[in-house]
Amino acid sequence: MSAKKTTLPIDAKQRKPGRPKIGIDADLVEKLAGIGCPTSEIAAIVGCSVDTLDRNFAEVMNKGRENIKTRLRKKQIDTAMNGNVVMLIWLGKQMLGQSDKVSNELSGPNGGPIQSQPVALDPSQEAALQQVIEDAKSRIK
Repeated sequence: MSAKKTTLPIDAKQRKPGRPKIGIDADLVEKLAGIGCPTSEIAAIVGCSVDTLDRNFAEVMNKGRENIKTRLRKKQIDTAMNGNVVMLIWLGKQMLGQSDKVSNELSGPNGGPIQSQPVALDPSQEAALQQVIEDAKSRIK
């Protein structure tokens, strides 16, 4: 008796296990990332999962996202250089470490330390001061 062989069609023999490969346009992925699309939107547009994009196109998406940052930065600087005072101030704070902080330093005569002297209170003044302190403590509790 001879054993019967099962033959598979040629295309079935050549098929690899797993999902069929889909073609993803790397230029499209980069352009979408370059206009600020999040990975989930890019995945929906090109027809794949977020994981697939993260695994296979992370560099391409990073390049697109860096590109938009560069274009935005250039536009901000152009806007500032064309006289937009708000943008000039903002860029000065961001890029040059400038700030609106005002520092007030108190000093005594000729820039020296402030001199202080103890004040003697009479008993009625001391009682009034103690009452103010007690009132403040009761409001804090």
